[in-house]
Amino acid sequence: MSLFQRYGLTSSVMVEGNLQADAHVALAGGGALVASALGTLRTDLAFSLADRTDQRDQAGYSVRGQFERRDGRPSNTAGRVWIGTVRYASQTFAAVGAPDAINAVEWDVGARYWQRLFGLGVGLGLDYQFGRDIRRDTAGATAQVQHSFNQAASLTLRLHDAIDQAGIRERSAFVVFSLRPASGQNVSISRDAGAAATRVDWRFMPEDDATGVGGFASIERSPQANALNADFQYAGSRGTVGLGVAGTDPRSATAERESVAALRFAGGVAFADGAWAVGRPVSEAFAILKPHPSLAGYDIGVNPLGDGTYQAHMDGLGPAVLPSLVPYRAARATVDARQLPIGLNVGAGAFDLAPAYKRGTLVTVGTGATVFLLATIEDANGAPVSLQAGRLVAIDDADFQPALVFTNRIGRIAVEGLKPGRYRLELFSAPDRPIRVVIPDDAAGQFDLGPLVLPEKAPVVATR
Repeated sequence: MSLFQRYGLTSSVMVEGNLQADAHVALAGGGALVASALGTLRTDLAFSLADRTDQRDQAGYSVRGQFERRDGRPSNTAGRVWIGTVRYASQTFAAVGAPDAINAVEWDVGARYWQRLFGLGVGLGLDYQFGRDIRRDTAGATAQVQHSFNQAASLTLRLHDAIDQAGIRERSAFVVFSLRPASGQNVSISRDAGAAATRVDWRFMPEDDATGVGGFASIERSPQANALNADFQYAGSRGTVGLGVAGTDPRSATAERESVAALRFAGGVAFADGAWAVGRPVSEAFAILKPHPSLAGYDIGVNPLGDGTYQAHMDGLGPAVLPSLVPYRAARATVDARQLPIGLNVGAGAFDLAPAYKRGTLVTVGTGATVFLLATIEDANGAPVSLQAGRLVAIDDADFQPALVFTNRIGRIAVEGLKPGRYRLELFSAPDRPIRVVIPDDAAGQFDLGPLVLPEKAPVVATR
C-alpha cells in the first residue's frame, strides 16, 4: 500500500505526507519544501515500524535535509549550482521490503558544485559517511570536466578518489566520449585508467516506448577478460519479444569461457465490461477499444506516432489495448480511420479516458453507419434547389442526431454517417414540405439516390 499527498501552502512553501506499508514494514513520513532568494531547502522526516524475523517489532526514524542554490541572475553566465545534503538514520530504521536491514551508516553528508568555465562544464563532489559502531568511516571525492562539441557529441573526464570500509584508498580516472548519431541512439566509448578497461556501448530506443525496436550492445576489454553483452526488444501492439546474449572470454588459461542467450516473449490478455483483447503486458490501468460490428476486420490505428505507426491497432486479431495508462490521469485515445471505405464511420474519432487504479475502460468505436449519401434536390419543374440549408431527421432511429444538410449550386447534397432506414429531409426555407428519403437495407458505402423532388406548396383556398 502506498499513499502520497502534496499541498502548496503558499507560492514558496509546499508540504507533503506519505504512508507506505507491506506485510512486515509500516512507514510514515512528511516533509516540506521552502523556496527563497537564497535557494531551496527541503526537509524530510520518516518513521518506520518493522516486524523483524529475529526479534519483536522495532521502531526507527530517519531525517534528511537538502539545500540547493541555482544562481538564476541574468548576469550569471556560468550557471553555478550548489547542492548540500545531510541524512541521519537510526540503526533500526527500515524501508518497505527490507524489514531486517541494519543501518551501518549513521550520518551521510555530501556536497556538489557545478558551473561553466571557459566553455567547459566543471563539477566537484565530496561525500563522507560516518560509520556506526565498528564500521569504518568512508569518504569520496569526484572531479569532472565535460566539453560538448555540439548537441550530438561530448567528452567527459572524471577523476575519483575514495577510501572504503577496509581503509583502502582507491583512485580511478574515466574518460568517456559520447555521440548521438540519430534520434534515440547513443554511442559511448569509455576508458577506466584504474582498471585498465575499455568499453564501447551502443544504446537505442524507439521514439515511443510502446512500439518499435530498442536495446543495447556493449563490448568491454580488460586485463581479466573480454566481455560482450547485448539485448534487443521489439514491442508491437500485441506483445513484445526480446533476445539477450552475453559472453565472457577470460584471459586466464584456467578459466572457462561462458556464454548465455535468452529469448523472451511477453503479452497480456485484458478484460473490461465483457470484452477481452490481446496486447502488451498491462500495468496499472488500461483501455480496450472495441470496434463496432460494422468495422470488424478493418485495420484501424489508435494514437498515431508518425511514420505510419500507432500505439495500438484494431484489426483482424481483435480490439486494441492501451496497456500503460496512468491511474487517475486523464488520457485521450485518437482513432485514425483514413483507410476505411467511404460510408463507414468511427464516430467522434477522439475519446477521453479517465483510468482508475487496477481497472480497465471499454470504448466502442463506430456508430454502425455504413452509408455516404448523395442526392440532388429539385423542384417540381426539375430545376435544382440551390444554396439551401436543412436537416435530415431519422424516422426509425430515435437516437439519431439530425444531420445538417446544404445544397450546392446544382442542388447536390452529401451526408455521411447514415444507416439504412427511413429519413425526412427538411429544408429550412420550406419546413412544411419535407422530402421522404429511404436508404435500402443493402446500401453500403457511397450511395446516390439521384433526384429528390421538393413537394409543391399546397394551394391557398380563399374562404369567406
